[in-house]
Amino acid sequence: MVSTGGKSNLASTRAILLSILMVTGTLFVSSAMADDTDGDGTDDSIDDCPVAAGNSTLDRTGCPDRDGDGTSDINDAWVMSTGGYQQDARDASSDDYLMVRFNGDGTQYVTLENAGSWQSSTANLRIWDTATRSNLRTIQT
Repeated sequence: MVSTGGKSNLASTRAILLSILMVTGTLFVSSAMADDTDGDGTDDSIDDCPVAAGNSTLDRTGCPDRDGDGTSDINDAWVMSTGGYQQDARDASSDDYLMVRFNGDGTQYVTLENAGSWQSSTANLRIWDTATRSNLRTIQT
C-alpha cells in the first residue's frame, strides 16, 4: 500500500520543478529571441541601424560612431573619414572647385578644379584620400 501523503509530496515536488523549468525556460527563450543582426549589442527593435554595427547614443541608437562622441557618423559634421556627410569639401581660398564627389565608402573623393584663367581654360581632376587629405592622383585637362 502506498500512502497518500507520499503522492502529495511527489506531486508538489513535480509542480515546483515544473514551475522552475517554465520560468527559466521563458527567461532563456526570450533572451535568445532578441535579435541583434549587426552584433553591436543593441536589440534590433530599438536599433536605428540594425545592419550597421555602432555605438551612437545621442541622435540615433546603435549606429556607427567612429569618433566616439555619441553622435552617429551620418549626422556628425566632424567625421571626414566617413565621407564628410555635412561637409562637401575642404576648400582653400585659392582653389576654384567646379565639382566634388565622394566614393561609396567615403575613403576617397574627387575634385575638379579650374586651374586656368579667363583666357586659358585648363582644369585639374584630382583624387584625394579623405583621412589624410593627400592627393593620390592628378589629371590635367
